[in-house]
Amino acid sequence: DTPAKQKECAASKPEQFKLIENLVSNVWCRQMEQVLAQSHQMRKEAHDTGPIAELEFWRSISVKFNYLLEQIRSNRVRWSMQTLQFGKSRIVKSWIEYEAQVTDRANEAKDNVKFLNSLEQVCTPLYCANPEPMMECIPNLISVVTNIYNISRYYNTANRLTSLYVKVTNQMVNSLRKFMTDNDQNMIWDQSSDNLISKISKVDDLFECYKKNFQFAKQKLQQEAEAAGKEDFELSEMYIFGKLEYFKSRLEKISKIINIIENYDILLTTKMEGIEPIAVKYKSIISAIKNKPYDVLDTRKNEFNKDYATFLDNIYQVEMQFVTFMDQCFEKTVHSDSSMALISRFKGLKLPFLDSFIREKYTYCLSQYVKQMEYIRKSFLKYKED
Repeated sequence: DTPAKQKECAASKPEQFKLIENLVSNVWCRQMEQVLAQSHQMRKEAHDTGPIAELEFWRSISVKFNYLLEQIRSNRVRWSMQTLQFGKSRIVKSWIEYEAQVTDRANEAKDNVKFLNSLEQVCTPLYCANPEPMMECIPNLISVVTNIYNISRYYNTANRLTSLYVKVTNQMVNSLRKFMTDNDQNMIWDQSSDNLISKISKVDDLFECYKKNFQFAKQKLQQEAEAAGKEDFELSEMYIFGKLEYFKSRLEKISKIINIIENYDILLTTKMEGIEPIAVKYKSIISAIKNKPYDVLDTRKNEFNKDYATFLDNIYQVEMQFVTFMDQCFEKTVHSDSSMALISRFKGLKLPFLDSFIREKYTYCLSQYVKQMEYIRKSFLKYKED
């Protein structure tokens, strides 16, 4: 444990020297190589990973590499390396390279943790199931993310900035799913249509707020990058907003289903004679779309798109069946006054698809009226002398 003894070991005790060399080469260097390789591997993250997970990741990396540095700086390791240096071992060069990589990785993790800590507080509202606090935090959140990019030595790449924004989007979608279901307390179809439409509107407002603030920050960063000669700076909005846009699109389809149900439920309560088969078919269609075995808010469930298309096709068939039923009802009328009464009754259902067909019935009613007038005219001419 003294320079003299280390020189003596290196010069006169080849067995001990080889033992130390073997320990450094086959154990310590391999351990550092393994930890470094693992830290550089592509991270396997869940599809819905949020921004706090990024902070936790770098905290774990920091702990791991700080522990390695403590070991590297321990007396046992330091004396072993001095012994190998006195003996001019070829392992020393590899050791120095590994030590430099570990030190750099530890500094990177420490720097990232320092800057991502500032993100933790401003992104806390993203974890509550309410779009309003999210909207309030977005300007500060984007400002902090921009500062991390501008100031951090290791986080100032477009790829890492994009990855961080993707995690922000992930957490938004996670919380919005809980918002739409009242923290998993109420299924989508169990809520009132007014309540659901109101919630969807708030999601739209949040999306526009997020996108507007992001685009403003992105434009500023691009201008700064161009001024600094960084031509490769690019943030993909499709990648960053893709999941939220897809979620918003899913909500739009759900909104359309809600509107159809709200408008067409009159089929289940009307007392019109002969409409029962149509009402039964409509009821089965609504039951089918509401009782799917998957979560309709899960954007990974692509079967919803197929089920949605089937739903619209089935509703169209119900519409055409109803139009046929309406035509049959008018065919049974003889006088225009009966047709007018029938028109009034069908208009009272307020089925949106009926408007153009009802306009045609006015023409039908007028033709009946013309026939009635012609009959009266002929009757008058025939009997006017009597």
